[in-house]
Formats: sequence, structure tokens, C-alpha cells
Amino acid sequence: IYLSDPNNLMPDVEKTFRDAAQLIYKEGGFLGDDIQGELAAKLSGRWSTEIKSAVREILSDESLDSRSKIEKLKATAEEFGLTVAPPPKPLPQLQKHDVRLITWMAVSSRHMLE
Repeated sequence: IYLSDPNNLMPDVEKTFRDAAQLIYKEGGFLGDDIQGELAAKLSGRWSTEIKSAVREILSDESLDSRSKIEKLKATAEEFGLTVAPPPKPLPQLQKHDVRLITWMAVSSRHMLE
């Protein structure tokens, strides 16, 4: 079941991108629900070091307010052509013939060994 759950198949998102998505969800209501969700989804992926550096620079810029940061994040996503990652396809459910016996283990009480 673990490998067939789509949540377990999602890529690990780096902290920079998680922080960016969180900022967009928290402060990006001015974008509208569709654009806000899409932008957060675009930034919730695994991207190159160059993109990560650009996003980190925007997030750490103390001279920008939240709205300006979000607008810059949106421009950066468009500049790099970020897209929403397709959801992972879950693995098929296991069938009886998929299970193979790997080892045998015997358990006995201590007095039987004496």
C-alpha cells in the first residue's frame, strides 16, 4: 500500500520551494484562487539550483513586502517556464501471485533447545 499511495510517490520538495509555496498560499489571495494555486503548485516541484537560487534571493530580500515577493516569484516562474508536475501514477495493487516467500524463520521455546 505504501508504494501505491500517490502521496508517498510525490517528490521531496526543498525548503526554499516549500517556503515560497507557503507564502503564496498565505499572502497570495490577490492573485485569485486559480492563479494562486497554480503558482504554488509550479513552485512545489524539484527544480535546478539556478531556479532555487533565484527563488531564495526573492524570499530573503528584506526590502520587498509579501505582495512584491509573490509578483517576483510569479515572474520568475514564467521566466524559467515552470510547469505543474503531473501527479504520479500509483503502482498497481499487489496480487497473490506477486508475493514471493523470501525467508523462513523458526521460533521455538527455550526449553526445547536444552
